[in-house]
Amino acid sequence: MPISTVPARRRRRHAHWGKGYATEISRAALRVAGQHGPELPVIAWILAHNTGSRAVAERLGLHDYGLRTEPGRSEPMHAYADRALPF
Repeated sequence: MPISTVPARRRRRHAHWGKGYATEISRAALRVAGQHGPELPVIAWILAHNTGSRAVAERLGLHDYGLRTEPGRSEPMHAYADRALPF
């Protein structure tokens, strides 16, 4: 059964911000996603005001496909993805 959704929420203490940990962990997650479901897009749903997470997504090469509504949420979020989204 292919993996279709894997929530990867993370939270770090302020003292750990800016040290590259989020980028390193996210890069590893992208690598694993590519190994286990290369046909599936990787999507990072990020709130507009979360500039740190948006910067990480951009460093990883994800493209901002604009504000969209994540399934199960009412607030629009930026959808960063590794390929064009079908919705």
